[in-house]
Amino acid sequence: MKELGCPRMIYIFIYLLSYGYLALIFPSFCLGSPKLLFSNRKDIQLTDSSLVNSNSTVLLAGLSEAAAVDFLYEKDKKGKDRTTFCWTEHYEGIFCATSPNLDNPVKIVSNGVHTPDGLAIDWVTQKLYWVDADLQHIEVCELKDGSHRKVLYYDRVDQPRALALDPRTGYMYWTDWGEEAKIERAGMNGDLSTRTTVISEEISWPNGLTIDYLERKLYWVDASLSYIHTADIDGANRGVVINGSLAHPFAITVYKDRLYWTDWKNKSIFSCNKSDCNVITKVQGNLYAPMDIEVFTSERQEEIANPCAVNNGNCSHLCLLAPAGGLNCACPTGTVLNADNHTCADVDEMIFLSRRFDLRMISLDTPDFTDTIIAVGEVAHAIAIDFDPVERYVYWTDDEIRLIQKAKLDGTDQSTIVSVEVMNPDGVAIDWISRNIFWTDTGTNRIEVARLDGSSRRVIISDELDEPRAIVVDPVNGLIYWTDWGTPAKIEKAAMDGSMREVIIDESLVWPNGIALDFEYMRLYWADAKLDKIERSNLDGTERTVIVDSELPHVFGFDVAGKYIYWTDWQRRTIERVDKLVPGAPRELIVDQLPDLMAIRVLPMKPNSTYTNGCSGNNGGCSNLCLNTPSGHVCACPMGQELLADNKQCVVPEAFLLFSQSKAIKRTSIKYAHKATPLPIQHLQNITALDIHVTKELIYFADNVNGSIRRAYINGSSVSTVLQFRKESPSAMVIDWISDNIYFIDASMKLIEVYNIQSKARKVVVWKDLGDPRSITVHPVKGYIYWTDWDVDGIPEIGRANLDGTDQRFILSDIGRCGSITVDLDANRIYWVNYRRNAIQSAGLNGEDMQVMIKNLKSPVSLNIYGNYVYWYDSTDQNIQRVSKIDQSDVATIQTDITPVVNLLVFHKSRQNGSSVCAINNGGCQYFCFTSGNSQTYSCGCPTHYLLNQDGMTCSAPRNFFLVSERAGTQSTRDMQVRRLLDNTQPDLVLPLKSMRSVRTINYDTADDKIYWIMDSDKYRAIKRSTVDGSRAEIFLHDSKIYPSSMCIEPYSRLLFWIDSVQGVVNVTTLDKKNVGVVYRNDGNTLTAVAVNPRKGYLFIVAESKSRSSQVIRTYLDGSSPVAVVTSQSIAAVAVDEQNDWLYFADHTTSTIKSCSSNGDNIRTLVDKVTSTSLTIYKDKLYYTQGSTQLFYVDKTSGRNRKQVMRRRTDITDIHAVNADFLQNYNRHPCSSNNGDCSHICFIGSDGTKQCGCPDGLNLHVNGLSCAPLATCKSSYFACSTGHGQVACIPMEWRCDGSEECADGSDEKDCSQFCTADEFTCGSGECIDRKQMCDRVADCYDSSDEQDSCCRSDKFMCSDKKECIPVGQVGDNIVDCKDGSDELTGTALAAATSAPTINTTVGIVVVLCIVFLFILIVVIFIIWKCRKRAYSLRYLEPVANARPGVSFDSLGTAMMDVPANHMPQSLTETTVVSASSTNSALHYDRNHVTGASSSSSSMTHLQAGFNPPPSPVTERSAFLGHGAMDMDDCSSTLVSSAYQTYYKRHHGKVPPTTPMSTCDDSEPSLKNYSMQRPRPKKYKKYHQLNPPPPTPSRSQMCSADEASEDPPSPSTVRSFRSTIHNPYPPPPSPEPTSDNS
Repeated sequence: MKELGCPRMIYIFIYLLSYGYLALIFPSFCLGSPKLLFSNRKDIQLTDSSLVNSNSTVLLAGLSEAAAVDFLYEKDKKGKDRTTFCWTEHYEGIFCATSPNLDNPVKIVSNGVHTPDGLAIDWVTQKLYWVDADLQHIEVCELKDGSHRKVLYYDRVDQPRALALDPRTGYMYWTDWGEEAKIERAGMNGDLSTRTTVISEEISWPNGLTIDYLERKLYWVDASLSYIHTADIDGANRGVVINGSLAHPFAITVYKDRLYWTDWKNKSIFSCNKSDCNVITKVQGNLYAPMDIEVFTSERQEEIANPCAVNNGNCSHLCLLAPAGGLNCACPTGTVLNADNHTCADVDEMIFLSRRFDLRMISLDTPDFTDTIIAVGEVAHAIAIDFDPVERYVYWTDDEIRLIQKAKLDGTDQSTIVSVEVMNPDGVAIDWISRNIFWTDTGTNRIEVARLDGSSRRVIISDELDEPRAIVVDPVNGLIYWTDWGTPAKIEKAAMDGSMREVIIDESLVWPNGIALDFEYMRLYWADAKLDKIERSNLDGTERTVIVDSELPHVFGFDVAGKYIYWTDWQRRTIERVDKLVPGAPRELIVDQLPDLMAIRVLPMKPNSTYTNGCSGNNGGCSNLCLNTPSGHVCACPMGQELLADNKQCVVPEAFLLFSQSKAIKRTSIKYAHKATPLPIQHLQNITALDIHVTKELIYFADNVNGSIRRAYINGSSVSTVLQFRKESPSAMVIDWISDNIYFIDASMKLIEVYNIQSKARKVVVWKDLGDPRSITVHPVKGYIYWTDWDVDGIPEIGRANLDGTDQRFILSDIGRCGSITVDLDANRIYWVNYRRNAIQSAGLNGEDMQVMIKNLKSPVSLNIYGNYVYWYDSTDQNIQRVSKIDQSDVATIQTDITPVVNLLVFHKSRQNGSSVCAINNGGCQYFCFTSGNSQTYSCGCPTHYLLNQDGMTCSAPRNFFLVSERAGTQSTRDMQVRRLLDNTQPDLVLPLKSMRSVRTINYDTADDKIYWIMDSDKYRAIKRSTVDGSRAEIFLHDSKIYPSSMCIEPYSRLLFWIDSVQGVVNVTTLDKKNVGVVYRNDGNTLTAVAVNPRKGYLFIVAESKSRSSQVIRTYLDGSSPVAVVTSQSIAAVAVDEQNDWLYFADHTTSTIKSCSSNGDNIRTLVDKVTSTSLTIYKDKLYYTQGSTQLFYVDKTSGRNRKQVMRRRTDITDIHAVNADFLQNYNRHPCSSNNGDCSHICFIGSDGTKQCGCPDGLNLHVNGLSCAPLATCKSSYFACSTGHGQVACIPMEWRCDGSEECADGSDEKDCSQFCTADEFTCGSGECIDRKQMCDRVADCYDSSDEQDSCCRSDKFMCSDKKECIPVGQVGDNIVDCKDGSDELTGTALAAATSAPTINTTVGIVVVLCIVFLFILIVVIFIIWKCRKRAYSLRYLEPVANARPGVSFDSLGTAMMDVPANHMPQSLTETTVVSASSTNSALHYDRNHVTGASSSSSSMTHLQAGFNPPPSPVTERSAFLGHGAMDMDDCSSTLVSSAYQTYYKRHHGKVPPTTPMSTCDDSEPSLKNYSMQRPRPKKYKKYHQLNPPPPTPSRSQMCSADEASEDPPSPSTVRSFRSTIHNPYPPPPSPEPTSDNS
């Protein structure tokens, strides 16, 4: 930092002087100067070019991202002048406003515009030209309305920015700052032959460009090389105007002899004479964000004859100026010019292309393959695309906003046709003959069909679909073909109604992304993105042939048309084609370097009239869907409707049959023998139960493989999980539709439970005397549940109970094995199937009047009642039949040839009549409302183990209970469950806890009602906790370096003590997850168990030595006073009776359980011949495990009254008793409030009073409350070691002062090496601060600080008091002191002022100050303030807060430096304390140590990024990078911007196949593609920082086996649009399996 301010001051002063001088010398210029029109990001302004910082006129305000601007002077019909202003806004469009109605701008171009950086108006023909850097093309349209858009140039257009027109010559000019920066010229008519490069050397970031029409010259600015150059319009005679001294010029314009330009860095507009630019004038400063600029004068728009004025030049669409005079007719992109060269016509064949954020068309009838954007709105993430040539609509799927939409080719009439039950629509296909649309959805795993307007929607295939993607239709033959890249990958076909399904390709296939039909040769083509192949086969899969197998990095879109195969490639960013008949034929590039490519369709623009089918005329006579099939057309209905007997008309049925099979739920007509239709519900594994809620039109089904009860609407939509089980097995289920209760049978536990849908509470209602319950039904009006019981050891029965489980009884016995029980609500009778007698029977609600309704059936299985009929399924005949329940007449078969039916229901509103008080607000009950006897009598119920409060409506959780953790199954080594046991009045309950894997031990925090458990597996070790209902589960402590093995909770101090078995220590962590430290270590021994007696403040630790002997060691909670109370060969478990202060332990050496007092006295044996691994005390009982399969209890005092609690368990790992009785006196414990004011550990000491303790490495302060590090005082104090663990602190000034203040004299030892680098060693031995040297005050006893060490009078002492330099070198803008104090400090400046030598620069400043004293003072003040601020921001180093002085009176209580993690009320977040981290210093007496905390502050500074881009970055940060400040700007204003960042394209390198989707470090680097353009703002509603991708719902995490996998489609993590990572979407990958425990 050798130059501070003077040169800059001089520069600014000369600048001001020059400007004032010019203003005086050239008053004519000032008076005759034009206005300047410029865009300022948020507005467009008009300012006077002759005045400095004059008040600008805001023409248009409230803009979002105004960039380029231009204007048009013209005469209106009355001959009055009027002006049209046009400007661009990124991702919004191009706007125009005409005076005087500037408040009503019109969006001329609204779609298909991303980053229009350059804009120019042809004032002769009134055309609007613009460049788009994102879309990489130059476009033109009519100025008046934006019609007839045509892309003029797109090939080799990289990053175009500025645009200038010369209508006099018919040429246009533009700058391109892409990989090969240049300035180009071409005809305004789009003639490729006229395109030339005029400037290509010494150019980097050419931002602005203007034409001097008078002198026929170009002027441009380069933001990288910081210059303004000029050349003839053909590029010759290049000259320099300003070279290398501009900050960041952006736009430029010219008027006569003046140049004007905007500068981003300075936020200003500057001007100079174009012939001599040595003197630069600031026209306007302090702007928000100056962008484009134009001289606002009619002189810039010379009147020229318009050749298009008469009849639009005889052009049907565009009339464009051509070079060398004249005109050319042109056609909008997507149409072609007829042979008459005046009119336009549609093309015959078109490529339809979906990109991520837009849709495009490419004409195959034009040689340049120019793409046209279909100007539709709301494209968030397009995937598939297709075209209807009949009505000329384009259809597309959008994966992000989950819609299927359509629009006309001009973007009008856009509408949504499918918007519900859409997740990831990957493929779409139009049947233009039958007027239907088919689509695949890889989120719902369905293939669906609807009319082209979205009506009559129907699922045609939903089973055995994994990841369906591309789909194509053969409307003539009535077939659909689709790809599925799931496991296994396959290509299938089916009739259009979903029948005749067949797999045609399922080998050598991985990621079949695209599929197409060749109607000419009737062949099937597909592309595999994993195998990098394009193949074909016959329609039956035979004669498989590889067409292309090289240089196919990642094919996605795919089609066949004419003689070619077309495809899109994500990595190559290309559209290519190859001859379909010749394998290995040369490939042709259609489009290059077009990112975000998705699907492609190549289609004729007119339908082929020779193609017909049975649906061609009058929709085949169908009222809704007409679907062609190989055997002819069929009519079909939307979901929820069924065909009448004529098989053509659809109606909503009054009732229908609903039945479940193992892996499907289907519906069929109750009247007509129509084919059953499966409901589109996925992932059905083994349906065991099915019921309906008629009024809500919901179906409920249980699946014992998925372990859940789920529900969906009757059409199969909105599937959701109602109840997720762990190991329970729901075998039967019924809905109480009045109270919203679900009753189900748990076959594994042999009990009946009820679940309330609203409160999500569960209650076991029947569990006693149940043998093998099989089926269940409910009568909610009468308040009864019924079930059939196959008692294996007894007699099969039918039982009944009230809805709450009371009054349990068996109403029928010895009737044989029965099932499928149901209730006839009208007749108040129950019906069931008797499997032994193959009959259907019935009885009254009390079991009376039993009758045989139908007998001699073959194999009746499932039964239901509707009206006067009984419906059942016969598994032998495989049909559904019915019969009158009154007289057993009118027998009919409803359905035939049906595979086994599990459940059969009739859906009709009469099936669920009736009401009760429970239907309204759950009867006022908190959890359950149960009717009993009649509909007006009810009672409230509580979840299992909960107790009903005195109000009879609310419930309370149990406070005293018993916990058992056990492994859940014989085959599982990880899945665990915790059971809660009470007395015999209620059943055991499995707590709904998640992530219960490899549980080693459990504990419970009674005060906060949370369960804790230690997970100990080879891969994962942690302590977790959760509420007992499974909510608020969290990781309490996790670190790869810890090995927790045992734990206990001290409820009063809110501490958790846990053993680290590897470190051999007992750690302490507060229950709010703050680390306390280590309280006990036993080097050389293994710690196996820990228990606590909080009432006595004792900790009991089981330690096992290397010699295999064991001890129970008792300490206080802080680890002090350790004593071995029990010694044995093998102690396996320990428990404490808090109330009686008694200790229990399991001795494996003697196979006994023993007890003793807490000091080891009175040892006695309670249980013998037992090998127990876990003990606990619950009230007056001792519970213990026998091995790991049984659980017993005995009287804790006598060992008598032994009783078995659990037997034949898989693996009991721990038991724990919870007794909340102590909470009644909780607040009486001295540690229960604020930890007893202790900073770390609070406990009851030996004298029965509160004690505070500290972990290892800390000592207790003399106040008896807080802890501090051992033997550590504040930095301004010296620590004396007085012995006995005590520490005394004395002021550091007393150190080495010749007098012993410490009792041990340690303050006067080793004084010769005591002084630090910041201190001065006096000749007499003491140390003083170097700042006290040479201050004319003697601080040393021998005054040595003011003698030899000081500088002579002609020298200057640097601030570090270590250097002396000549006074003449002070303030000379050259740093001579190492600390720079000769140029910075006030002392240095004072010395420089008094120096006898005055340098030349200062002399110049003084002379200038005499001439313009006032101006110079102001300039110096401003510059000094700015430099000071910038210096402080950039170079100020972090400085610690100075410590205040300590008075003599405070010396007796000098506080120590205590780290933050050792201070009370500020314990740090949990960290692991191990043996290696403890202090090995002497443990001082904790009652006599002082302690306090010190603090320091630091400051970070922001720095501007290197190599700023030539345009504002996307983040709104003053164009310097996110969060950066412009240090030269005193205001440090952060200017917001969404403007596009500069970046280079690397055409020679392609990005990796599927960035961000693999874990392979060998993937190609993404650095060349790290700066992606921002998303369009109009999709703020949908996109996030990492927006979701379009396809399969798969996790993007990688396992070791998947590290090299690159899936075939966009990732469901949906992060492909990150602006710093990936220009392409990562495709989906198989969902990994990981232990997220």
